[in-house]
Amino acid sequence: MNVNQQSSLTMPAPRAPVNQKIDTDNAMVQNHNAIYQQLLAQIREDNTYTHAVITLNPYGTAPLSLYPGV
Repeated sequence: MNVNQQSSLTMPAPRAPVNQKIDTDNAMVQNHNAIYQQLLAQIREDNTYTHAVITLNPYGTAPLSLYPGV
C-alpha cells in the first residue's frame, strides 16, 4: 500500500437553512438589527486583538455578555 496515496474525499453539500419564521416587522427584532448594524459599523481595519472594540451587553439581555469587534 502506498502511504503517500491521496484518497478522494467528497464533501457533502451544505444543508438548506432552516426557516426560523422571524418576524422582521417585530419591534424587538428591528431594535436588535439596528444595534447589530451599529456594532458592525464600529469595526474598522485598524481594530486588532490589541486594539479591539469591546461592547458590554449591547442588547440589554444578559449581564455577562460582550462582543469583541476585531
